[in-house]
Amino acid sequence: MERRRFLIGCGAGAALFASSKWRMMASPLSNLLPADNDHTFVLLFLRGGCDGLQLLAPISDEHYQDARPKSLKLSDGQGYRIDQEYQHTGFSFHPEASALKELYDNQDLAVIHACGLTNGTRSHFDAMHLIERGIEKNTSGHEGWMARYLKAIDSKSYIPGVSVSANLADSFTGYGKASSINNLADYNLMEGLRVPQLIKQMYSGDPIMGSAAEQTLETIQYLQTNLTDGQRADLERGIQGYPTDWSSRELSRSLQTVAQLIKMDAGAKIINVDYGGWDTHERQANVFPNLVKGLSESLGAFYNDISAKKDKVTVLVMSEFGRRLRSNKSGGTDHGHGNFMMALGGKVNGGKMFGEWPGLHPKTLDRGVDLAVTTDYRNVLSNILRNSMQFNNSSSIFPGFEGYSDLGFIQ
Repeated sequence: MERRRFLIGCGAGAALFASSKWRMMASPLSNLLPADNDHTFVLLFLRGGCDGLQLLAPISDEHYQDARPKSLKLSDGQGYRIDQEYQHTGFSFHPEASALKELYDNQDLAVIHACGLTNGTRSHFDAMHLIERGIEKNTSGHEGWMARYLKAIDSKSYIPGVSVSANLADSFTGYGKASSINNLADYNLMEGLRVPQLIKQMYSGDPIMGSAAEQTLETIQYLQTNLTDGQRADLERGIQGYPTDWSSRELSRSLQTVAQLIKMDAGAKIINVDYGGWDTHERQANVFPNLVKGLSESLGAFYNDISAKKDKVTVLVMSEFGRRLRSNKSGGTDHGHGNFMMALGGKVNGGKMFGEWPGLHPKTLDRGVDLAVTTDYRNVLSNILRNSMQFNNSSSIFPGFEGYSDLGFIQ
């Protein structure tokens, strides 16, 4: 008999058993609870600090035009111009962001610019830590903000929180029912009816691991029972209807998994997806267009995939911070401060920009070098929790945050 490993990872309560070739043969569990089937919040995190001043460029700002070389800026006539000026400034999407512009023109995508940590750091580690905990500097908080939210709603779904990755996002830290699922086709057990019983026996003496094992077995069986033959075939064949070039492939696969979870009504309330590589200190002109293309095309394909469910989904695209207004000597940009966020979904008041644009005059820059933050990132998240997820107590999710205001980007 071939020996195979089983892995239970419960650093944050997640558990995973995987085999890419075998399926568990069993009938549905009699005690399966119905999945929550209201609204799903998808957070797409651009890891590394995306240059929002190049992805959505303030092309009519003279300070922007003077500060950057031609290779790291957009000029009038380049990219995809937004028809109306926003607060006396004209903006254009990057030339590789055609799908984002199409979503914007179709009123499915809205932009909130000049967002971020209000007393932010320029350290990747610190910024991501603060955002994933839902806090600012000098505020305590050991749990992730997603964990606090999922505990507050007490969802009965087997998979209320999902990281589409090999590891659980830190935003779920402190919540025992979140799962890390890289691919639904691989989130499985070996064939054989005795496998679940053997796993339960292995961890029966450990209350924490035993509970994680039980939770995971039920989650696996729920997903595999509800995965249709057509969905399973799509997953096993790979990307269908998504861009397959190298710049888009990784994100496309992740978003395809998200789409399958949404379409099968699996009960996921929050799904976290990461898209890395945005730390463009060097050769930004070579790297950045491919990143934007991957983001734009993959997100466009995803939204088309979930079109029948779009009124039940809100996507937020964000990064830990932006990049400096001026370029560096290595053909890139260094860690900055304020940045854009993008919201996508059927409830989004799309085709518009929101928030206060501070401009790029030297007197308005943060520390004289960066786009200033005028909208606290927690207010953007709170707007989605309140207006999309119908959760009004967002102050309990973000310790110390008292600055909620309705920004208007959710209808």
